[in-house]
Amino acid sequence: PESESAFDPAMTEEEFVRRAAEVEHLHMFMHNFGNLNLLDSFSGLRELVVTLQTLPGISGLSNCRHLEKLTLTECRLERIEGLERCSALRHVDLSRNRIRRIERLDALQALESLWLNENAITCLENLHSNRRLRSLWVARNEIASIADTLDANTLLEDLNVAANRISSFREIPNLARLRFLRALSTADPHYGSNPVCLLCNYTTYCLFQLPQLQALDRVAVSDEGRHLAEATYTKKRMYYNMRIKTVKRHASEALATARAVRDERAGQLGMTLNALLRQLADVERAWGELIGLPPPRARPGAAGSPG
Repeated sequence: PESESAFDPAMTEEEFVRRAAEVEHLHMFMHNFGNLNLLDSFSGLRELVVTLQTLPGISGLSNCRHLEKLTLTECRLERIEGLERCSALRHVDLSRNRIRRIERLDALQALESLWLNENAITCLENLHSNRRLRSLWVARNEIASIADTLDANTLLEDLNVAANRISSFREIPNLARLRFLRALSTADPHYGSNPVCLLCNYTTYCLFQLPQLQALDRVAVSDEGRHLAEATYTKKRMYYNMRIKTVKRHASEALATARAVRDERAGQLGMTLNALLRQLADVERAWGELIGLPPPRARPGAAGSPG
């Protein structure tokens, strides 16, 4: 039965409950209701889609034990909650809301696809229990780092982190541990790109570090392109290693020259100081003889001074 099945306004409550339990697919667009508690009677739901509805939170799904696909988009949701009993969920789409954290998904161990695009998420976290996850889309959020947050999601095949705040090449090798990863999007024509995409040799670096990729930024990767990236990276690495050695050698030579100049100048200053001290002693001696004073004691460091 589909959501289009007719519900007679005159039917009894018992009849409504019986008919509601037969509904497997329910799509609601711009419905005027305050929460999802009315879904308690729809215990047979397998797919629920709610779009453009202001919801205070995710509720009313505790009886939806057979729910496999959940889409709540543009509902102004601020947190992930109320899914603990929906353990059969395989696809969850909570895009275009106001969610700040990835949380409370531990019970969804059958989850294969999670879409959280266009929210306010600042980091990837709390996905270690979702080991069957194959597709993760978190485009247009505020994520700045990947690190080892996805190491437990070893079956991940499709990752979209476009239009976030990833700015360093250091994040890319972290994905090399995901050996089944086939598609990576740090840039997407629909969402935008990350700062890292503007760095020189970005594509070459990604293809070299992630040879398992079949698509990068929504563009298919050919064997020729992969081999070219590997050859280019190898040449550039050799070039930069040579440049580093040259810079180190020049720096070492410059440092040795600076030390020699320092020692020479120090010696010259010592000689000049001794000469000035001797001249000062001569002046003091001449002044003493002129006014009839005994000769002054020699200053330490002056040439010819007594020990």
